[in-house]
Amino acid sequence: MTKQQIAHKLRLLQDDMLEIATAMDFYGGFNPLYSQHGRELSGAAGLVAEWADEIEAEAHDEPNQTTA
Repeated sequence: MTKQQIAHKLRLLQDDMLEIATAMDFYGGFNPLYSQHGRELSGAAGLVAEWADEIEAEAHDEPNQTTA
């Protein structure tokens, strides 16, 4: 798997995490713990986005990358 592929999968993971976080925040109206966990998951999704950014930047600096 290349660095670009890893970054892409991280972006997909980030999207899923944000979608779930939003749903958990909605259900937080029924259970405040869901809302809290939804906010935590949203924050973690931000970290995943940073990882993808870092990997993409590194991959950009290595134009002749081979698949592994």
